Amino acid sequence: MRIRVLSGALLLAACGGGASPAAVAPQGAAAATPEAAVRAFLQAATDSNIARMSMLWGTEKGPAFKTHQPAEYMKRLEVIQIYLRDIKYTVGNIHPASDDASKQVVEVIIDRTSCHRTMPVTAAQSSRDGWVVYQLDLNTAGSPQRPCRDAGADQVQPKH
Repeated sequence: MRIRVLSGALLLAACGGGASPAAVAPQGAAAATPEAAVRAFLQAATDSNIARMSMLWGTEKGPAFKTHQPAEYMKRLEVIQIYLRDIKYTVGNIHPASDDASKQVVEVIIDRTSCHRTMPVTAAQSSRDGWVVYQLDLNTAGSPQRPCRDAGADQVQPKH
């Protein structure tokens, strides 16, 4: 009987006990600056760490991991991760968002194979959890299949 219980417990532990990625608390402290939030978020996307991304993405009310907002946030983060997986980037200008003093826009310059793209990322300061990534436009990041195709209003610069 003891072997069955132990085997069952080991099997449950190996399967994660049925816990979703969001149910497992990710590591790391809150971001102290907008730039730190964006850098940590992009690193988590590169590492395919959706749980960590959920701690760095949210609203003024806090990270999605805690608030469970917006609706279906895990699916949204999975799509974001696909677009941002394995990107090389540098942080450009940082400036206040025009609509809210508690938000900052961090310009991320994405280095694709044959072009550079500028993706503005808005970070918001939550009251208890530091800075979180609030909004980003994946159209400006470029499609993973055709990253240098101009989507219209975004900035695409050929590499020299």
